[in-house]
Amino acid sequence: MENKTFDARGMACPLPVVNAKKESEEMTNGGTLIILVDNEIAVQNLTKFGNSKGFTVSSEKKTEKDFTVTFQIPENSTTSTPAAESAAPACTPDSKKHGLVAVLSANTMGNGEEQLGKILMKSFIFALTKQDQLPEIILCYNSGASLTCEDSDSLEDLKSLEAEGVKILTCGTCLDFYGLKEKLAVGGITNMYEIAYEKGQGTARIKTYTIAPVKEYSSAEIRNIRMKAGMTQSVFAAYMGVSKKTVEAWEGGRTHPSGPAFRLLEVLASDNPERTNYVVVK
Repeated sequence: MENKTFDARGMACPLPVVNAKKESEEMTNGGTLIILVDNEIAVQNLTKFGNSKGFTVSSEKKTEKDFTVTFQIPENSTTSTPAAESAAPACTPDSKKHGLVAVLSANTMGNGEEQLGKILMKSFIFALTKQDQLPEIILCYNSGASLTCEDSDSLEDLKSLEAEGVKILTCGTCLDFYGLKEKLAVGGITNMYEIAYEKGQGTARIKTYTIAPVKEYSSAEIRNIRMKAGMTQSVFAAYMGVSKKTVEAWEGGRTHPSGPAFRLLEVLASDNPERTNYVVVK
């Protein structure tokens, strides 16, 4: 395992990716490759290249013209694939969706167990980093303000998004309320008046990511959902990923499903004819 740093500042596209490819292929025993670049598009291109090669990729914005992209390269991972080869030299345009604002109004997702909600929020922010089109702005307010502060589980993902050009904004009033202003670790501070702004000739569209409350079902409703789907208790248990005894306890009212199980019940109760496509019935 080795550690290398390559300075690609001042290089025009596709040279940062071309040189990162060359440097990574020389690291046959794996290790850490840090690439220094001076623009967001280079960060986006390097991130896509690293993902195509199966590297663990992170990035950070140091200043307006100073970014780092880090590849964690596993041992024996430098064998090229056709997909990786075709993706390597590409110069892609800015991948931000202009006018799209992701609003994170809490540090959890949905109602129910707080620990589960935090896991879901972390997963959601990580999923944002993997989208082909990134939001232009991520706005954090209320308890969501803690997501951009020290000790946040999502801090590295938010730093990567910022390095790719996503503007991270946190409500200053919220930081003050929670006593977090000195702990802000990514992005800048905003106020509610700055949310409404114009882009070009039109007003930016704000898309709020909101998870609907979890619907809870009674024991009788759970049994009716199972019967409507035409499942025995054994098949239903396999569908839900639990034991038959658990299903019996649900339908008997002795125990209740957790939040994720209620979500799956909601899918099964829907009128979508493809809702059970992943159940093997052969």
